[in-house]
Amino acid sequence: MKSSFVRKGSSAVKKVEYPKGTKPSVHNGQLLLSTGLRELDEILGGGLAIGTLLLVEEDVQSSYSTCLIKYFLSEGISNAHSSIVVSPHSNFIKRLPRNLTLEYEKEKEKNRILKEEKNEEEREEEEMASSAQLNSSNSNPNLTIAWQYEKYLNKDQTGLIHRSGSLKGSSAASFCQSYDLSKPISEDSLNGKELVHINPSHLLHSQQKDGSSVYHSVFQSISQILNKSFRTDGEAPSDLNVLRIGIQSLGSPFWGSFKEDEVLRFLHSLRGLLRCSLASCVITLPSHLFTSHFVKAVSLYSDTVLSMTSFEVSETKVSEAFNEYDGQIFVKKLPRLNSLVSHIPETLHYVYKMKRRKLHIEILTLGPEESRSSKEKTNQEKKLDSVTANTNVTSILCAPGPQSKSVLEF
Repeated sequence: MKSSFVRKGSSAVKKVEYPKGTKPSVHNGQLLLSTGLRELDEILGGGLAIGTLLLVEEDVQSSYSTCLIKYFLSEGISNAHSSIVVSPHSNFIKRLPRNLTLEYEKEKEKNRILKEEKNEEEREEEEMASSAQLNSSNSNPNLTIAWQYEKYLNKDQTGLIHRSGSLKGSSAASFCQSYDLSKPISEDSLNGKELVHINPSHLLHSQQKDGSSVYHSVFQSISQILNKSFRTDGEAPSDLNVLRIGIQSLGSPFWGSFKEDEVLRFLHSLRGLLRCSLASCVITLPSHLFTSHFVKAVSLYSDTVLSMTSFEVSETKVSEAFNEYDGQIFVKKLPRLNSLVSHIPETLHYVYKMKRRKLHIEILTLGPEESRSSKEKTNQEKKLDSVTANTNVTSILCAPGPQSKSVLEF
């Protein structure tokens, strides 16, 4: 009996090409891009899904939430993604963090080339000596160079190439790279990148002339760029690339007079536009300026919602367990794409702390219960010592002694 199984050759398997800096999700197959923070990627289930909108409720000072947008845009610049920045600050792009991974790889490649050039003369002398010995002997003339020197034959006119055929520095194009918040991005990294900056404060003047709102003007600018080369519902683009959109302080006084219906209409239109395009958006919202009802309505028009609170300006008393942290992150909403159930992280509550170079996000880990109870006991003992020190000796001597219990008492 002849089997119906037919082995397919390697030529029948087509390799799927993904845009640079993206990868498919292991949970639902959705295409993901990195936010620039490995900890935040793990919370979101591997990264930010393309075609979704991430809403970050700002802390009161809005300094920590701005770092998330900076990480998001810097990761896009490192992967040559197109970016749209909507910010009232004109120098926002120049203040993006510097790529440490790229600098490390460049320095590593530079040291490798210098080391290769230094040892090149010694290698040539050894090759000449070995070839002279082989030519003088009656060995096979094809083996003019010893076998241990064959790995150095893969050379090019521009320089030495690695054994695998690619430069070692190519590992810099990873999914998530490291950045330094203390150093601004270099001018060389910005050269040749597609970056569009939209200042909502400058659009207020045109609003007074034609009567259109700032939100409508911003949406029209974004839709023109998206419809040009990032739509996925029509013909496939020749060059696969991703568009990153970062909007800072949506609805703040920099956007002019606040109207609830205009903000919700803007988010609804933007979310529908993202669904059929190779683009993702990160928006920060100053939630402390609005009512809880409006914040809940905005979260309905978002795919992922994170809330950031700072302990520095907290109205309630912060526990001693949070002394080494700067604030807390609460995961309010996660997207459900191509699946009935969303990604479930380890916990919904995280803490963050700002160091000189990086923003660290981690799970809050408290000490053992015994250590905290012992601290409470020592505090109580100190209070008792202070009370006994303030009491007078005569009051202790004149105090009545212990009363005798009656027979009926147990």
